[in-house]
Amino acid sequence: MILYKNYTSWTGMSKELRDKLNILPKSKTIPTGSTKLNKIKPNNNCKLIAIYGSNLGSNIGFKLNNISLNGIYLTPIIEQILVGILLGDANIRRSGKKGQPQIQYNQGFLHLNHILHLYFLLSPILTHLPSLIQQRDFSRYLHIHTRCLLCLNPLYDLFIKNGVKTISPSLINWLTPISLAFWAMDYNLNLKLKIKSIINLIFSISIYLIINYLNF
Repeated sequence: MILYKNYTSWTGMSKELRDKLNILPKSKTIPTGSTKLNKIKPNNNCKLIAIYGSNLGSNIGFKLNNISLNGIYLTPIIEQILVGILLGDANIRRSGKKGQPQIQYNQGFLHLNHILHLYFLLSPILTHLPSLIQQRDFSRYLHIHTRCLLCLNPLYDLFIKNGVKTISPSLINWLTPISLAFWAMDYNLNLKLKIKSIINLIFSISIYLIINYLNF
């Protein structure tokens, strides 16, 4: 099978040509598990108390109502992880003007271990197992996305300005060793470039804050 990866668009390409070049008409999701969501059965006998800031249990495969969704909060570790991946390839968006934000993250199939690690850590705010997407040129990548959650609004406001993902000066208040570590795990840059990018980011934000402080 010959794979052609030089095409940037399949618009206008005939089905005959796609078939000849072994190119799919469109990308497709390969199931990795059940997509059915189950209702959570009430447990009136549970007397356990969760310590604030500790990790939450997995919500994978469960259907939650709006009250439950709005009651979900980000633990410190989850919040730092999300900041880290948003500095990299992850994106955050709203489904409609009044919808709650959702974070999506893609990685090549080669980085399966990284996606599974994130899946384990972020399972309290995910709905399904990671998805395996087959693209038109038969290459594959992995995809995870969070639920649409009220608690993601601060991150949406931090990274999205006028509908565009940006790096704002206030980001310096969100940077931690954990968030920088998960940014460094992004596989688009080699380690030296990642470290250089981190230093440049912190330096640029610091200079911006100093200039604004002196102006006042």
